[in-house]
Amino acid sequence: MKKLSLFLCLLICIICLYVGIHYKDFDFTGKAFKIYKQGLAFEQKNDFQNAYYNFSKIPKFSPLYKFAIIHQAQNAYKLNDYQTACNYYLKFVKSFPDTILTPKAYYYLGLSYYNDKNYKMAFETFTILIKKYPKTDFGIAANYYLGLVNEILNIGERKDSLLYFIKYIEYAPDGKLSKNVLRQIKKLNLPLNDNYKKIIGISSFENGLYSDCIFYLDKLNDLDLWPYLGFSYSKIGKYNVAKNVFEKGLMNTNCELENDILYNAISNYVALFQNKKNGWINAKKIIEKNPSKCGLDYVLYNLAHWESQKNALNYYFEIYNDFKNGNFASEALWEIFWYFYKNKSYKTAKMYALKHADLYNNTQASPRILFWLGKLAQMERNYSEANSYFKDVVSKYPNSYYAFRANSKLNNKNDVKLRRNYKYLSEKFINPQFPINYTKLSPKDMSLVMKIIDLDDYSLLEQIDFDTKFIDSWIEYKKGNYVRSVNLAKIAFDKLEVKPLFYDEVYKLVFPLHYAAKINAYSSIWNLDPYLVISLIKEESHFDVNAKSKSGAIGLMQLMPATADFTAKNYKLYYNSLYNPEDNLKLGTAYLNYVIKDCDNILYAIAGYNGGHNNIKTWQTYTNNNDIDEVIENIPYPESKHYVRKVFSTYWNYNNIYK
Repeated sequence: MKKLSLFLCLLICIICLYVGIHYKDFDFTGKAFKIYKQGLAFEQKNDFQNAYYNFSKIPKFSPLYKFAIIHQAQNAYKLNDYQTACNYYLKFVKSFPDTILTPKAYYYLGLSYYNDKNYKMAFETFTILIKKYPKTDFGIAANYYLGLVNEILNIGERKDSLLYFIKYIEYAPDGKLSKNVLRQIKKLNLPLNDNYKKIIGISSFENGLYSDCIFYLDKLNDLDLWPYLGFSYSKIGKYNVAKNVFEKGLMNTNCELENDILYNAISNYVALFQNKKNGWINAKKIIEKNPSKCGLDYVLYNLAHWESQKNALNYYFEIYNDFKNGNFASEALWEIFWYFYKNKSYKTAKMYALKHADLYNNTQASPRILFWLGKLAQMERNYSEANSYFKDVVSKYPNSYYAFRANSKLNNKNDVKLRRNYKYLSEKFINPQFPINYTKLSPKDMSLVMKIIDLDDYSLLEQIDFDTKFIDSWIEYKKGNYVRSVNLAKIAFDKLEVKPLFYDEVYKLVFPLHYAAKINAYSSIWNLDPYLVISLIKEESHFDVNAKSKSGAIGLMQLMPATADFTAKNYKLYYNSLYNPEDNLKLGTAYLNYVIKDCDNILYAIAGYNGGHNNIKTWQTYTNNNDIDEVIENIPYPESKHYVRKVFSTYWNYNNIYK
């Protein structure tokens, strides 16, 4: 018993002695968090010296220590103190060899060695990075530096440098370093096999180096390269050569091209014609000579837009009959349905609508068809069937414009009529939760991410290669970069095959409430629905106060200067700049009020805001019974028709998210 007591006393003495010697390495006072936050504040001000000093004071046994090491390394790197950066990056990869922060740590360790001219260690570090993380952005970029270092040290043959450079542009043909890579390949001046020429030529194309693209690709016997060559010849002004390349390619292509590349190539060919209709006719004649007829449905669909309704119908039937599984069959069948519907052949129209519902369940036309089947059932006074179709639209396509219209029918709501009182947008700061359900990170990595989030260390989060743009959007939102945030969220949202329920946090990233107080204020002045105004802003500018369209429309509500001047004069309003959000909202809401006065409902008003308020009366004459939904479908300008659908899809989503 005495021996045990003696042993315990000795152990306690050793622990006390160790703690006494290393007292500064423990965070007994809890000051580490405050010191860390001060370091972040200095970084945001680009005061890297003081930031480095702050992070160096984080105790060794603090849970923040691993993050502090990375920040010390980063700040030393930004101060061009590459030796110190090497020391801290090396300490991190040795202490934490397998975290989601490790790939970037290896990359910057290699860069630090490279900038410090320690090329041997740079080569070793980048080699390790490629072996451990070959398909990450950092692993791909390492190939570029391996090629450079191989040239400097003469470690291997010059063809090894070429291979490293080729690997980079094969994985990242338009990457940040791709132009540098292309310059290095030229400097090497080594013989190239056909595969290398193809990779270099495509990268040259992606970087806008069209003469180089032609140089590398022109003599290759590859059926898939004509889209790059044709466009490149057109960009350097050799239009006849471009036409010949496109025509030969269209006549011989074997349908192995990606659809986007094929469709762009056809459009680029048509663009060479002054008369665009003749361009589409020529494309049709050429593709019909190709046994595979690749892209013919795309041509027929576009050619139909230049024809009379009756001639267009023939093209739509050809697409539907010959390319049932193609990308344009669903839209073609919708057009067939709509032709018969608007010509009052309702029985025939319904037959084709039912065929569409049976064949195509998840296309852009799917909710449209179901909605109009509901309208047809209403005309037949079969209200039970009509409601069944409307319910299908709302349940299967809950984010669509047609869900908005179907909901109106189900609830007998005339929610497009102008009202006197509208609910206001919430002016509380919206704080979306981290979209944890949209990443496949391991529990270990997720635990590390959540610790970084608790620190509000968004600069560190940016260094992680997440597998979804929802998280990138969330990071930008937290940093206050709202325009980039909403654009990233939209990209991610559009890619989802199955959309989440409205209470999902990602909706707050896709449909944020920026400028809510100002929107409420100006909507109140003109008796406008704030939800309609914010929906219009989201679709017009994505909340970018500096947005400027090709036609010259400016700011949040995309006002033309002439429209702004007219509105200011009409309502006796003063403004300084359309780039100023206050001025833009003041004039934009006033102009929307002006357009609304001429219209019976908000659907027409939004169509008029985009296509000209005088045009809406003309468009109404295209529909004998003045049915609101028919008027919208009959808008002759695809851009204006699509604009109405977009704005009211957004309006519907906003109302469901924040109801």
